Amino acid sequence: MTFRFDIGASMRKAQAECKITNRQIAKELGVCEMSVQRWRNSHDAKLSRVVTLAELFDMDVEQFIKLGA
Repeated sequence: MTFRFDIGASMRKAQAECKITNRQIAKELGVCEMSVQRWRNSHDAKLSRVVTLAELFDMDVEQFIKLGA
């Protein structure tokens, strides 16, 4: 069984709610801003990335996923 959701939509909505920039996310996670931009434009991601992003936005995984639904 495959479950898909739009991680980019989840990220964009979470960023708007939390007022956090790509630069801030990149710095917090130790990645380049281009990686964050790719995630924002992506439609899927590894579960580990979803968990990390949900924690960053102070949400549980279900809340984060529902933002992209």
